Amino acid sequence: MKGVRIYSPKPFKIPEVGKVILKNGLTVYYLEGGIKNTIKFEWCFKAGRTVEKVHLVSKICHSLLKEGTEKYSGFDIAEHFDYYGSSLNQNAGVDYSSYSFYCLAEYFKPLLERFHDLITGPLFPERDLEIIKQNSISKLHQDLDDADFVSYRIFTEMVFGKYHPYGYNTTENIIKNIDREKIRQHYLNNYLNKAGFVMVSGDIPDALKSFIETCLESIQLKDAGKNLYPEPLTDGLHFFYSRDLGKIQCSYKIGQRSIRRNHPDYIPFFIANSILGGYFNSRLSQVIREKKGLTYDIFSNLDSYLYDGLFYISTETSAEHIAQLRKEVRKQLNLMKDKPVTRAELERNRAYLMGVLISSFDGVFTCADTFRSCIVEGVTFDSLQEMVDKVADITPEEVRESARNHIQPESMIEVVIG
Repeated sequence: MKGVRIYSPKPFKIPEVGKVILKNGLTVYYLEGGIKNTIKFEWCFKAGRTVEKVHLVSKICHSLLKEGTEKYSGFDIAEHFDYYGSSLNQNAGVDYSSYSFYCLAEYFKPLLERFHDLITGPLFPERDLEIIKQNSISKLHQDLDDADFVSYRIFTEMVFGKYHPYGYNTTENIIKNIDREKIRQHYLNNYLNKAGFVMVSGDIPDALKSFIETCLESIQLKDAGKNLYPEPLTDGLHFFYSRDLGKIQCSYKIGQRSIRRNHPDYIPFFIANSILGGYFNSRLSQVIREKKGLTYDIFSNLDSYLYDGLFYISTETSAEHIAQLRKEVRKQLNLMKDKPVTRAELERNRAYLMGVLISSFDGVFTCADTFRSCIVEGVTFDSLQEMVDKVADITPEEVRESARNHIQPESMIEVVIG
């Protein structure tokens, strides 16, 4: 906006994280600070899609963990956490899955003891398994009527391949194929091993650290098994168009496999992606949304997984505007490669990204989530400071060079569903 001065935030230093490796091989990270007497505990297991031997078993296994042990039913477990003003939060990812809870420090011991029982002796009740499978099938049928959901399914399958952990799609038959024995084997192979880690954040007294380490050290852990991650195998198709859903708006996606977070060019390309379509004042938003009026919302993403990366643009438009939209998107992709960004454009984005980075360290629990993302995406904590420093001093030429190296419009995959 003309006349508005943009002030870049001052450089800042990333907080330090304590690290302890227990006698059983489990790594525990401590991040201290925040509101007095409040703690978050999270155990991340390397038990996602990339280690499963049966499609979808990782997600259903993770959902079923909290539904009962030899000592306690799923109701007892939920009631116990509720009694102490807490609850179990689960997250099933493609590489890692986790359980976490927040609580007051004075109630931490009985909660960790119950969590210890949950994670070391799950029963995987047959009745609860059937409920989860029925709910999953019902949810799938609902989602398959959503054009954006369907376009993403088809897009990732075309990018990685239909048998790949990042590319395969859930079907009703896959859900029905899961049974208790397959879940139990997935649990035995991937949960109680040394590939996972624990992150404890908040106001943590030394005495509580000793309790945490004693409690977790009592669990026998195996060495991590071999990764089952296969090479992506696509069918070579680059464009998919379907109007089977009969929607007024079509969901559009275009993109390609990309670099992981540990790649030397990741940070410059992360900044290039932000300028292209990663925030409200991006090129895609300014040109395709505001000037051309082709869509209500449009964005680009740079997703980083443990073993691969994905760059894509996503939006919705009417069927009559698809051809124009495809042309304009490719034009913007080529401009990112062919012309350096202007100084003013870079400074606006720099200020925005510094604000985002600062907010990712706003509070001890937010910090813990930020550090957790480093581990699950395969980079060190030092990469966070590298990110801050590079955002502060990157040049237009570096942005252009990263775009030239990692954007290939001619080989991108496109999907239109409506």
